[in-house]
Amino acid sequence: MNRAERRRQAKQKEKQNPAAGDEQDSPDAQINRALGLLKAAIEAHQSGRLNEAEDLYWQILAIDPGQANANHLLGVIAEGSGRGAEAAALIARAIKSDPVNPSYHFDLANVYRAQGRLEDAARHHFETIRLKPDMAEAHTNLGLVLEQMGRAEEACACHREAIRLKPGFAQAHDNLGCALQDLCLLANAVASYNDAIRLEPDFANAHYNLGTAHHEMGRAADATDCFEAAITFDPGHVRALANRLLTQQYVPSVSPDGFIDTARQWATAFVKPSPASLAAPTNTPDPDRPLRVGYVSADFRTHPVGFYIINVLAAHDRGQVETFCYSASDRADDLTERLRDDADHWRNIAGASDNDAQELIRGDGIDILVDLAGHTTGNRLGIFAGRVAPIQLGWMGYCATTGLETMDYVLADATVAPEGDEALFTERVWRLPGQYLCFAPPETDISINARPPGTDAPIIFGSFNNLAKVTDETVAVWAQILNARPDARLVFKAKQFDTLPGAREALIERFSTHGVAVEQLAPEGPSPRDAFLADYNRIDIALDPFPFSGGATTLEALWMGVPVLTMKNDRWAGRVSETLLKAAGLDQWVAGDEKSYLDRALELAAQGPRPEADRIQLRQRLEASPVCDGAGFTRSLEAAYREMWRVWCEAA
Repeated sequence: MNRAERRRQAKQKEKQNPAAGDEQDSPDAQINRALGLLKAAIEAHQSGRLNEAEDLYWQILAIDPGQANANHLLGVIAEGSGRGAEAAALIARAIKSDPVNPSYHFDLANVYRAQGRLEDAARHHFETIRLKPDMAEAHTNLGLVLEQMGRAEEACACHREAIRLKPGFAQAHDNLGCALQDLCLLANAVASYNDAIRLEPDFANAHYNLGTAHHEMGRAADATDCFEAAITFDPGHVRALANRLLTQQYVPSVSPDGFIDTARQWATAFVKPSPASLAAPTNTPDPDRPLRVGYVSADFRTHPVGFYIINVLAAHDRGQVETFCYSASDRADDLTERLRDDADHWRNIAGASDNDAQELIRGDGIDILVDLAGHTTGNRLGIFAGRVAPIQLGWMGYCATTGLETMDYVLADATVAPEGDEALFTERVWRLPGQYLCFAPPETDISINARPPGTDAPIIFGSFNNLAKVTDETVAVWAQILNARPDARLVFKAKQFDTLPGAREALIERFSTHGVAVEQLAPEGPSPRDAFLADYNRIDIALDPFPFSGGATTLEALWMGVPVLTMKNDRWAGRVSETLLKAAGLDQWVAGDEKSYLDRALELAAQGPRPEADRIQLRQRLEASPVCDGAGFTRSLEAAYREMWRVWCEAA
């Protein structure tokens, strides 16, 4: 029975049970009848018999439309059933009848927050606090609203007041941690999350949030442990499962064999039936017709995904492929405009629900839908969880299986996913010839200006990778290099050195435990792109981290004429630099193990700063290699699309 039917039934019951006599028709009798129904409704509500409770509440409102409790509790049921607009209207009606009940304002504020009506939510939380100043829940929920409004410092004050009122309130400690994390006060955030866990050891979301803080601080192993704890207490915690998929790729002790188990566990928790998944696509199975190919990403901008996809969009054969870009982000820059110009069609799905985006994509008649994010930030895997296109595949933005049974293929190559790795994927591995990525060199005039060679010039190593990639195992090997060359320096560039207080000191401490002198380390914050590239003129040798290697940073270093030393690894994420170096004909910089890595680093250092002519030649070699051959790469990609399509047509 739907809601409308229940309302009609409630009104009909009222008509079928008229009051007998003048005494029962009196206002007092009607009120008494409503109160009796209210008692029964609340008992049904508390027992979880929500349909029965809803029927009774409507019967009450048929007698007394302004009955505050009935309106309020009916609104609570509506909110719990996902009917936010109805809930807001009902609770607002309760407030009209009883404007000084703090619980009504509190619940309405929470409904408004869920709807994104933040100003209204804040107003009703403030009113709740005015009516009941010692209500800790109102203070911390107001803090959540203020944080969403970008007022994190005020949010912290609200959460601290909630904790003052209720020191054992674990949720408030967790909420405070989130606000502190927004302010990049990660050490303080970690302390708050730990307070929440101390109070409630099985608080899954506090373990999850603690994991996100550790990951942001570059502590991938600690983050993975936290996500595993969250999953222990809540096996269906989708965000913890997804983040464990990401962080465990940074942890050498976690075998890639386990990635697929985590991915499948995530998919089981994540995938829900959706309208677009109920019917099979109706695309015409003609193996030779032009294909409609859609690319889905939140990173169509100055980002590695943007650098990799730009040449492909420009080089697609318009007689064979019609391109659609589905942008899952409102962030845009100059590269976004170039991508928009090169795509045949551009769709903004940043604010669209998965179902709405699925319907849009189906309406566009997409034959092959390509995910460029995997489990990374801003992904729209919810779209791919339904059968939106005949062929769905993952490419470039992620280095492992998604776990989705509706993802047909993953585009790879023989280096990142060699023969024998098929068991690591729920998708079928489709290997492109050569490397699986194509790079567009920067369209900017950044000259190579090598440091003058000389016996007194110290060797400068560099790593411009995300700090999370600098694992303890990486630090141990890099420390051996620096200890063997006490005159050498190691320059880091990472955003964490600007955004996280204490990040510089923490990095120096990690190296100092291996005997590295402070003056050998130069941790620096990020720079605008042109300055970032120009900073490579200071670097003699780029050191690739492990087990998660560089990608775009490797290519940028090579383009600036800097050798990149990488090491063979046991996972896709650690093989990206290897496949790029091989494609550029630079296999000599791929070490087989840690000892070989150390030896080759010292050999390169012994050669001294590279002459400018050698650096320029390295740039030219990269640009002339298959890595930067957009047209050739795109022909191979289109051949893969066509073969996938023929396979589908044969089976259709």
